[in-house]
Amino acid sequence: MASYIADEIDQKVRTRQETLERIAGSYPHESGNDPSVIEAWLSRVQTLSPFFLSGMMIVLKDGTLRASNTPASTTAHHDALFTETQWLLSILNSGGPQISPPFKDPDQNTAMIAFGIGIRDQSGAVTAVLVGLTQLDAAGFLQELNTQKWGNGGSYLIISPHDQMFLGANDPSFIMKRTPKPGINLLHDKAMAGYRGPGVTVNAQGVEEVVGIQSVPSTGWFVVSRIPVEKAYAPIDTIADYVIMAGALLSAIALTCLALFLPHVFRRLDRATQAIGDMASGRKPLHALPEDGKDEAGALVRQFNLLVKRIQDQETSLRRNEAKLAYMATHDTLTKLYNRPMLMSRLQHSLEIAHRHRAAGAVLFCDLDGFKPVNDNFGHDVGDQLLVEVARCLLSGRRQTDTVARLGGDEFVIVLTDLKAPVEDAKRLAQQYLDAIRAPFNIDGKELKISLSIGIALFGNESISPSQLLSNADTAMYRAKNLGKNRYCLHQ
Repeated sequence: MASYIADEIDQKVRTRQETLERIAGSYPHESGNDPSVIEAWLSRVQTLSPFFLSGMMIVLKDGTLRASNTPASTTAHHDALFTETQWLLSILNSGGPQISPPFKDPDQNTAMIAFGIGIRDQSGAVTAVLVGLTQLDAAGFLQELNTQKWGNGGSYLIISPHDQMFLGANDPSFIMKRTPKPGINLLHDKAMAGYRGPGVTVNAQGVEEVVGIQSVPSTGWFVVSRIPVEKAYAPIDTIADYVIMAGALLSAIALTCLALFLPHVFRRLDRATQAIGDMASGRKPLHALPEDGKDEAGALVRQFNLLVKRIQDQETSLRRNEAKLAYMATHDTLTKLYNRPMLMSRLQHSLEIAHRHRAAGAVLFCDLDGFKPVNDNFGHDVGDQLLVEVARCLLSGRRQTDTVARLGGDEFVIVLTDLKAPVEDAKRLAQQYLDAIRAPFNIDGKELKISLSIGIALFGNESISPSQLLSNADTAMYRAKNLGKNRYCLHQ
């Protein structure tokens, strides 16, 4: 669980850092630092990026504000980030992406965080800092993790050891609080010192917990997943107690029968006891015994076989649950399409195959137009049925080597591989999708009309990361929306 959460956060952070780096690369140096041109550019790039809805700023090397499109709390944001110059200096010295310490938005009383990167002039020197602001619990960042349930009593914490502060948690009261002082929780002290892995500790309420600790590589943060020991081991303890009690009972019955019955019964019981002993010791697998009589020995064997069947049924149920959990880890629960982690895995594989065989493919980033009014007017049940029908349309006709995934909400991604004519094939399929989704859907007797905006990003044998490719397709999709929706755009 800790690894999954850490990977999810790392992916979100890297996507935002890469987006901010691309924005910084498009800075209009030709404007001659004209404030109106820079302000207009800043507003335009923020509109094209959904990650920094809380605002963006440009700060000069001396810490003064050159441009901003943040809300009324611009001064407070600026003071929170640059009163101490360490963060500004680290960006100016390296030019690379940096994440700020968390701080409070005084207007909305929400926890904020800033992503910063250097703006370079034509000679490559860092002349200013581009800052993108987001709320810690913003949708698409940590909000989904904060509201999601994690198993039977499971919970998690996101901790910044450098700031000694909680950044995320299932319990909102933890966010922006200081971490415990050294000596209070020894496992926490080890984690702050760099330990990563499993452990057992006692929380502030005195409950013993199994803990997993995993780093978020791109941030210096780490994730702590927790589940009470009692709930973690309850199924195992129940089965173990049941097996021990049943074994003890059967052993007592076997000894009694051996002392009372005839020699041939004794021999049968001896064989049964030997077989049970082999199974109890692990020398042989658990299996039913032959039933060869209606006397007490036969009754004992029949009862033992019933116990074996019950235990085997429980094992089958456990394996079925494990298979279901494995499916849920890779598929969207509503549409049964692949989810984001599985999409990233298959996209990475497709990129490797394309690079190895000099093949070509395409990523189609799809977003529904007019889906929110459906939810507002007819309710989420109708909206969910509509998403299932859209997923069926997108999946229709796809090859096994292609990938259709739902990122969340009304966003879908299709990965096409081994395309002979990448541009023509991708455009042809995108137009087919536009035509299919534009046709009215009949949901519970209601005729619903929506459309689709598609962004297309091509890949071949060049070196590109899955997140960069998705970001390119996402950018093209937003361009399609800005051009009037119900169309596709190819990333250039």
